[in-house]
Amino acid sequence: MQEESEKSSAPEPVPQPERPAKSLWVQYGEYSHLAIAMPAGTFVGWFIGSWVDGKAGTHWIQWVGMFLGIVAGFMDLLNSAKKMTREK
Repeated sequence: MQEESEKSSAPEPVPQPERPAKSLWVQYGEYSHLAIAMPAGTFVGWFIGSWVDGKAGTHWIQWVGMFLGIVAGFMDLLNSAKKMTREK
């Protein structure tokens, strides 16, 4: 009977060592990245689309480039936020 109670008990979690606190400058860099990622992605996508429009003689590719830039900026924003919450 004692053996059954030993088998059913879950193993205790191993304590993780504490990480050193991040400096103020590192935290500032991480949070400023969140504020810059979306507009930078949008601008770069629009700029590349406008350049392609100028070379191709069209006027609609800039909107596709801007949309792709927004998507890329949003994905980068989500990945950065996920990384920051994982580190806490």
